Amino acid sequence: MSSHVTKYPETLSLHFTCAQPLQQYRCKDCPLRTPLVTILNNHVENKHQTTPRSFECRSCNGFRTLSKLVLLKHSLLCVKKLKHLKRLQHNGVYKCRYCSLKTKFPGNLTRHMKLRHTPLEDIRWYTCDQCGFQAKQKDNIKSHKIARHLPPGKIQWFVCDKCPYRGKKLSALKGHVMSLHTAEEDIQWYECDRCCFKSKKKFNLQVHVKRMHEEGRGRGGRRKGRRKKL
Repeated sequence: MSSHVTKYPETLSLHFTCAQPLQQYRCKDCPLRTPLVTILNNHVENKHQTTPRSFECRSCNGFRTLSKLVLLKHSLLCVKKLKHLKRLQHNGVYKCRYCSLKTKFPGNLTRHMKLRHTPLEDIRWYTCDQCGFQAKQKDNIKSHKIARHLPPGKIQWFVCDKCPYRGKKLSALKGHVMSLHTAEEDIQWYECDRCCFKSKKKFNLQVHVKRMHEEGRGRGGRRKGRRKKL
C-alpha cells in the first residue's frame, strides 16, 4: 500500500494513475518489452523486418527509394519541377512548350513530357522482374504482368454483356463495345483538323498526325459526336 499523503483529491487521483504499472508492448520475435509503441515499431522495423522499407515521393507519386537521404534530394528537385510547371500554366491550362498539348492537370503534363519529350537515357525505367520487359511508367509494368504472366484463373476478366468477348482490361472491353456494339451516331469520332482522316480512337489520330502532318510540330484534332458510356 502506498503512503502518499496530499490535501487535494485531484493530486491523489493523479498519484494513483501514475503509480499504476504501464502497459508493456512485447515484440513477438524476441524478448523485448517497452511501454512505448513507437519504440516497438522502430525495433521491429530495424531488427526483424525482412522486406526493406521504401520511401515514396508524395509530390509526383512515381519516385521510390530505400534511402531517406535520396528521397530528400529528389524532393528538392521535385519542388523545383512543380514551380517550373506553374510557369507553363496560363488561365488554368498547362501547355507543353514542345508541342500543342494542353491540359488542366500538371500531372498529365509531367507524364506527357516524360513519355514524349524526354531523352531515353534520362528516363527512369521500370523493369518486369519476370522477363526483363521495361516501361516508362509503373502502371505499364502492372498491365504487362496481367497480360503476360498472370495465370488465367487469377485474372479479373471484363466480360461483354452482348457477346462472348472478355478482356483483361476495362479499356479493352470499352474499345470492343465501341467498335462492335455501338451505333455510329453514338461514337465520339476523333477527326484530324488537317485532312479528312477520322478514328474511333484518340491514339490512332495521334499516330496519324505524327506520321502524316509535319512530324515534330505537335498533334491536332477535334472531336465530334458523343461516345456511348458503358
